[in-house]
Amino acid sequence: VLVGEARNGTSYDFALARYNADGTLDTNFDGDGIVFTDFDAQADGGRAVALQQDGRLVVAGFAKVGDNNNFALARYNSNGSLDGTFDQDGTVTTDFYGHNEYSYAILLEPGSGNLVVGGYIWDGTQNDFALARYTSTGTLDTTFDGDGMVVTDFNGRSEWGYGLVRQSDDKLILAGYMTTVAGSDFAMARYHEDGILDLGFSEDGWVVTNLFGSNDQGLAAAMQPDGKLVVAGWVEELSDTDFAVARYYSAGSRDPSFSGDGRVVTDVNGNYDYAYATIMQPNGRIVVAGAANNGWDDDFALVRYYSDGNLDTTFGGDGLVINDY
Repeated sequence: VLVGEARNGTSYDFALARYNADGTLDTNFDGDGIVFTDFDAQADGGRAVALQQDGRLVVAGFAKVGDNNNFALARYNSNGSLDGTFDQDGTVTTDFYGHNEYSYAILLEPGSGNLVVGGYIWDGTQNDFALARYTSTGTLDTTFDGDGMVVTDFNGRSEWGYGLVRQSDDKLILAGYMTTVAGSDFAMARYHEDGILDLGFSEDGWVVTNLFGSNDQGLAAAMQPDGKLVVAGWVEELSDTDFAVARYYSAGSRDPSFSGDGRVVTDVNGNYDYAYATIMQPNGRIVVAGAANNGWDDDFALVRYYSDGNLDTTFGGDGLVINDY
């Protein structure tokens, strides 16, 4: 299942496509394999998807309601129709502060069916990390910080949340980046199951690390079985940008066993490279996906690393795969 947005002629809608294993569209999904959802006749965009055990899909993103974007969720039955048991019409929007708010990640809680959505919001002065938790019926879960919503400002600067992971003890980590005097750095915050910042995570609940250079942006996160956290994104290097990956211990400090200093920078194609997603394979290898500029335009790019941070040269011959479509 692929989620994103599609232009409907005047604006944008949530867009989903479901494919068979051979890459053909699955016509059992809304008749043609494709589904569009318009929230409020304005700009909507899907950014992440969770698959429930019963086959239903929940997509998180944003929808413009009035003058501002809000967190937005839509739940679909396995055949692609909107699930009317989810907030009565299959869709939910959440306004934090009356400004622009964007969700980029979603987690399904095992057992309860609750949904946790992560991203960032504009508080009127700056961007802050933001989380919202919903019950299985689409209502805000008020056991989560009292109103179902959590906003975290690190130190008066702007923060953007993009990657969300759950630890084995049910604590949540939202990863992204924060602006600094020099540019931007990787940033993370950890929360207890009730939404309260975990002060056992680097003593104040959040971590900012200048791992690479003046401009570092974390855009994805993955959790290893041993509790170590992998954050991927990109770093500005001289006259271009490169893939960047960092690994942390569960307490938030850098793991020096990962490439010697806890970080890896990979120049994929000699130009501007941007990493947007990462997964952990069962054998411990790390796959990072994004785009690599070929001098004219951008190509699909994949990089695979061993668990120690070295490039896995069994993957594409040098650890890198670039596809120009």
